[in-house]
Amino acid sequence: MNRVTCNKFYSANSIKILGVHYFKKKQNMSEERIIELEIKQAYQEDLIQALNQVVADQQKQIGKLEETCKLLHDKIKSLALADRNPTTIDERPPHY
Repeated sequence: MNRVTCNKFYSANSIKILGVHYFKKKQNMSEERIIELEIKQAYQEDLIQALNQVVADQQKQIGKLEETCKLLHDKIKSLALADRNPTTIDERPPHY
């Protein structure tokens, strides 16, 4: 099979695999196997790119969650400190 990337050589004896045209000749098993492996590699590259994007998106989300967690921790800490030092508004009147 001859590999041609030019779009003007289409025929009934060609096959297009991921944008690349292959013209059929007498093929032996090793050529068919090479084409099969090239197809698998192309799909794996696409999958790797998609998974990489998922990981990048998850990392952004983790960063946001960590920031939210830190803000909540600081808020809880400040509320706990406020409970230890009650202001005069929070004190009970002496007749209770």
